[in-house]
Amino acid sequence: MSSSRRLRALTVGIAVVGASALTPSAVGAAVAPTSGPACVTMISPVAPGAKVSETHDLGCWNSLAEANAANGVVGAGEASLFGQMSLLAPALTAATVTIGIDYSDTGFSGFTQEWLTPHLSGCSDGSVYLSVMPGNFNNATRSVAGFTGCYHNRHYDPPSASGLSIACSGNCATMGSMDQKTSYVRWAP
Repeated sequence: MSSSRRLRALTVGIAVVGASALTPSAVGAAVAPTSGPACVTMISPVAPGAKVSETHDLGCWNSLAEANAANGVVGAGEASLFGQMSLLAPALTAATVTIGIDYSDTGFSGFTQEWLTPHLSGCSDGSVYLSVMPGNFNNATRSVAGFTGCYHNRHYDPPSASGLSIACSGNCATMGSMDQKTSYVRWAP
């Protein structure tokens, strides 16, 4: 059975909350992809003393809409929670919010890497997230959008919090000198 079918079979419920929890920053317009595959990673805030966040790749789908439907996410830029019984989750159900979406093309289009967290406050309570980009999206980011209070995201090359970087205050429709060079990402309030 494919990972997307396993994940769909494990999804057990959906709950939707107000759109204010997952509103993209005022820096950009609506951030919806136009086409392409979508991969999803679950990420936790950086634990005290840790150098990176704990992450779990949930899989890839044919589109962001398909990925969101499989994971109980209503749509890019809309708030949602999902109850999911997952082999990766410690509990039978977990609520999540989107903290960021990386896009393979400028202007928030192309294939996507979506970042979900079970920490419902996202970055709004001061939480920070750090991760090496998944192999399928390493050096692919050409635009990015932040959600759930994670409006200060920085993309780095090489895969550490040093070297060449770009700071996005909310959304970056283009990545400037970091175009297709992101190997490490940091989200913060």
